Amino acid sequence: MTDARNRLAAVVRDHELVGVLQAALTDGRPDAADVRLAAPAGGQVSNGREEHRYVRVTGLPITGGEHAADPAGLLILQDVTEVRRTEAIRREFVANVSHELRTPLASLKALAETLEEGALEDPPAAREFLAQMHVEVDSLAQMVQELLDLSKIESGQASLRPETVSAQGLATEAESRLRMQAERAGVRLTLDAPQDLPRVRADPA
Repeated sequence: MTDARNRLAAVVRDHELVGVLQAALTDGRPDAADVRLAAPAGGQVSNGREEHRYVRVTGLPITGGEHAADPAGLLILQDVTEVRRTEAIRREFVANVSHELRTPLASLKALAETLEEGALEDPPAAREFLAQMHVEVDSLAQMVQELLDLSKIESGQASLRPETVSAQGLATEAESRLRMQAERAGVRLTLDAPQDLPRVRADPA
């Protein structure tokens, strides 16, 4: 008789799906795996790449039928593409936030150490450092808010607030925040950007 695995292979043409069924039939017990299905020709394309779908496949052997000598099984497929996408977004977001947290924390440490080393005796400089510390604290507060917004990102409800902003101003602000860290590390930091950069539509935050 024709093996059920061969008939399945002719239909689905995916060796991983067939492998799950084969393992279930061979072992006589359920088998499961997550399988990536390639997009068909002409399928959806995102960011220049073909979209793939992920399915959780469970293979169950069927026994006790009329044709016991002809192995048969049941495959249950659950689409987990959106779950995979959400997990990837979460990992990337947490990694980015963890990296970004280093900048304000390092700046606050540098500012506090500078005040301890004598800047407190220079009132104008001390006020400047305190103002910069407020900027860094505000940055930390914003990142905490972004963490709270993670659920919105996962549900696709995150919204941007674009406005017309100066690209030069954004670059200058970033350079200013990093200058003290660079000086304490003995690194020469320069901003090389033309003064006539066009204004852009973006979310400054």
